[in-house]
Amino acid sequence: MIIQWGLNLLGSFQDVMDAIEAAVKAIIMVLVYILLAFELLMLTLGFILLLPFLLIIDTFPFTSTSWTLFNFSITMIINKNYEFKFILGFIIEWKYVSLLDLKLPFTKFTFNTNITNIIEENVPQRSNKISIESCILSISGGDIKLPEDNTPPVCNNTPSDISMWQNETGNIWWELYDESGGGTYRVLKNGTIVVNWTEWNNSKSIDYVINDTSSPGRTKYTIEFKDRSGNSNSDDVYVFVVKEGWPLSTHPNDIVAYTGDYISINWGLRDKEYNNPSDPHKYYYRVLLNGTVVKNWTEWPEIDSPMSPGARSDILYHVDTSEVGTYNYTIQFKDPDGHFGNDTMFVKILWGGSGEIPGSKIFQWKYLYQIIPNFLFLMEFILIFCVLIYCYYKMKKIILKG
Repeated sequence: MIIQWGLNLLGSFQDVMDAIEAAVKAIIMVLVYILLAFELLMLTLGFILLLPFLLIIDTFPFTSTSWTLFNFSITMIINKNYEFKFILGFIIEWKYVSLLDLKLPFTKFTFNTNITNIIEENVPQRSNKISIESCILSISGGDIKLPEDNTPPVCNNTPSDISMWQNETGNIWWELYDESGGGTYRVLKNGTIVVNWTEWNNSKSIDYVINDTSSPGRTKYTIEFKDRSGNSNSDDVYVFVVKEGWPLSTHPNDIVAYTGDYISINWGLRDKEYNNPSDPHKYYYRVLLNGTVVKNWTEWPEIDSPMSPGARSDILYHVDTSEVGTYNYTIQFKDPDGHFGNDTMFVKILWGGSGEIPGSKIFQWKYLYQIIPNFLFLMEFILIFCVLIYCYYKMKKIILKG
């Protein structure tokens, strides 16, 4: 009786162990195939995104093309200076790893790209290699060696905006620098070319004379410059020509921001210096949002600066970004004689940042690089845990049978 009861209990325990073993084994296989599918998806996306990167450049004409089943090579001439040969390969290997009676599929995906170039004389040799290799529980990427001299030239001094009186003459000084030693530049006034492409080098500053100040207002001067490799850059300087008795405001660029962002509008005032012993230097401003006053008349103090006569301290007005929409902000200002000026700019608020649509969540693509590693880590942790549980029950089953 006792022996029979013991055998029945052992048989029941064996059935439970068999059920647990089958369930854990099923979970392991599901996790393995989920990871494989996820990895294959990532590599496919990488292949799709990387291939246009290699081919969508100034790559003509084709000199030869050859194809095989998984590999192809392209030889082409770029800008008549560099002859590139692309060799691309895509390999998928399927293997199995045995653990007790588990047969886990093990894959290896390889995507290799070798870029070599045959160059003309006196041109620095360049070579790139891009590779992506992946196997289960691991995704790694190779490096990209960019061609030399891809650094744009810079403007070392970045001149500040200038305030000038009507009919006054002034200068803008630009100091350009590039590793190759120089290049060409041109100057534009409100988008119109006033100085065409001219040679420059690191040892010489560019002096542009401002002599067209007959009309009060705001003028944008832009210098566009590039080095001998075609890398380009630019710098903007605003010149404010002020007529005596009439204040003038800077005009900030329109702003596009996201809900929850912290942004401010920066206004500056220019005016002819005013001296009135009974009411010296009293300037006032107010701010309107969509035509409604949100900041009433407030004194705008003056800056004691011989370089910018009549300049007032900048006004930083904080913008409420809690609601989506397009808003116009207007600043109105006046001098002691009652001369008025104004400026209007627009702020567009989009969903995003730290805000969210009421009643729902927004998926931020910029956080995808954080989500993917966490997802993979969680899946791998569960997989390893299940494998350990499976091995425990399997070994216990073997011991009982023995």
